[in-house]
Amino acid sequence: MDQMAKGLLFGAAVLSLAAAGCFPAAAASIDRVRIRLAAEELDEMGMPVLEAESRDRAYSVTGVERISGDPASGPAMDRAEVGKKENEQYKGSIQADSENIGTKEVSLEERKIEEIPAGEEPAPEILYEIELESDADDSFSVLRQEDIQFSGLGAVCSKAVRKDNGTTLLLTIELQDAGEIIGTVDAAVWAERGIGRWKKAPGASAYLVMLYRDAKRVGHPHRTSAEQYDFVPLMQTAGVYHFKVIPLTKQGKRGQAAESAWRKVTEAEAAQNREEWGGKKPGWQPEGEIPSYILKDGAYPQMDSLLIGEKYEQFNEKGENVSRTVIF
Repeated sequence: MDQMAKGLLFGAAVLSLAAAGCFPAAAASIDRVRIRLAAEELDEMGMPVLEAESRDRAYSVTGVERISGDPASGPAMDRAEVGKKENEQYKGSIQADSENIGTKEVSLEERKIEEIPAGEEPAPEILYEIELESDADDSFSVLRQEDIQFSGLGAVCSKAVRKDNGTTLLLTIELQDAGEIIGTVDAAVWAERGIGRWKKAPGASAYLVMLYRDAKRVGHPHRTSAEQYDFVPLMQTAGVYHFKVIPLTKQGKRGQAAESAWRKVTEAEAAQNREEWGGKKPGWQPEGEIPSYILKDGAYPQMDSLLIGEKYEQFNEKGENVSRTVIF
């Protein structure tokens, strides 16, 4: 058998062995990471609850954890202390084969610390750790900064660490522009008479409240920056009432609505409310009257600003005008 024939036979044997799985296949290299981020609510500390989703089938997100940015320790911490805390959390968790593959190889502790003027405290950095796990046949390669991409929220990767022979990747990211995130309202309840109360929703600057009688809305939706609202002026008819409260951000983004329990108003109670509120006409009230302004549906503004004429008027929780000269 000549040399060429032997070579062909050897090549065929190699191909048949490879087809039979006798040779291990080379692991695929993951040379780009793309993560979609979202944060639709806040935790009990008022921090964004981060959600991360892989945009590639080669790996999946197995864990998301906030590692700093706690308001209890945030503003008082300078950036070096935040970085030190983050680095300490890495110690002991990274195995011997771990390899720092981040392009920002300078730790947060070694970043330049900006001088803060006296009396001004820096906002806390909001840092998260995202764990990615590759498929069995894939491993993370050495990545550059532009190879790690995020969408959905403004995020910067400050550290990337490979573990488990490259099958696990730990990303430390900082949220720079989380957008407007708003939490939920808890415990919307009836207090004395027809006053509704609720607990503050994280991220809310105001609330939209609506009253219902026998499942039909009464009056108009009203805005307030307080955690309570006096619905008595709108409860002049006997029936079963409940209210809804919706948290609002500064830009008007709405959170999830919360509903109170149902409250029965008897005819005697309705008559008392009519006697107290039925005779008031919409508009400015006589001097010394509380509240000082009545809305078209009979309610009064509470912890809110209203454009009346050409001026914005500010009202307190009792409906008293506290800024007749305020112009926005």
